[in-house]
Amino acid sequence: MTTARVLAAVLVGIALGPLSGCASYYVVQSRFVEADRVSPTPEVTVTPLYGQVLDAVQNVALRPPDTCEDRTAAQTEGQARSRAEVLRTRCGVEMAELERALAKGGFLVVSWSAIQDKAASDDVAPMKAAAELGVDALLQVNSLERSVIDPGLDARWERRFYASSRHGEVGAPAPVDRARRERFESLIAPEEQRILPGQRLAATIDANAVLVANGASFWFYRWTVVDQPPTDPLAEVYVVCDSDPCERVREPAVSAGDEGPTAGSIEAVSSAGKAADRDQVTYHRLIRTLVEDLVARFSGRR
Repeated sequence: MTTARVLAAVLVGIALGPLSGCASYYVVQSRFVEADRVSPTPEVTVTPLYGQVLDAVQNVALRPPDTCEDRTAAQTEGQARSRAEVLRTRCGVEMAELERALAKGGFLVVSWSAIQDKAASDDVAPMKAAAELGVDALLQVNSLERSVIDPGLDARWERRFYASSRHGEVGAPAPVDRARRERFESLIAPEEQRILPGQRLAATIDANAVLVANGASFWFYRWTVVDQPPTDPLAEVYVVCDSDPCERVREPAVSAGDEGPTAGSIEAVSSAGKAADRDQVTYHRLIRTLVEDLVARFSGRR
């Protein structure tokens, strides 16, 4: 071999050598996306009588159901399974929320307990007691339910692959072949399981408005609201492909200037309450959303 050929072979080896050992970095993201299994807007039925009598309806009252042990609206729709039947004859907190919302909506509210007491003392039907107390319309609550919904029943993982630097910076989308895609899916699977949402609280209200003068139902409302996170849960892993198979990088490399002397540090402290207390707070927030929307629509403000 001539000197020129030997020199050329050496140069080729130098040029190819670093490329054969060059690592590729990726960011693999997976987002948990739920299907919309409950309506984002309520189901409202407005009869022709509603438009004729609404302006004359000034005094209103609530009528809770005697029990909530029958099949609930959410169960009937297949949206959720009931965890606790909330509304009974004595359900002061929920009734107070409804009465407060009606008062804020501009109605004069006759206490539901006053109607019950008069009906019991005079031995008359609640409708007759309401008429004697000057009530124009009864807002009859047929069902007010606290239930749980499993978000994993109708959901999907949406995975995306991106080119990355060794510091974990997300770059452009990176198409990969089938083998590498399957490897990425196996690497992010543990993180997907870690962020998989648990059951979520839901609240449902089913009500109708009844004209006291003739007992005609002239307006109907039903809606289920669910405690939703602000964004879909997202899992993310960093991957290096230096040899087969690709491997997960637990921590991206620290770029120059990211670390240095510090004079202190900050660590967040979270003091979470009991799960039952958090659930109760969430439930009442959902109830307030329901009753405020119900009253706004009944009064014609939406």
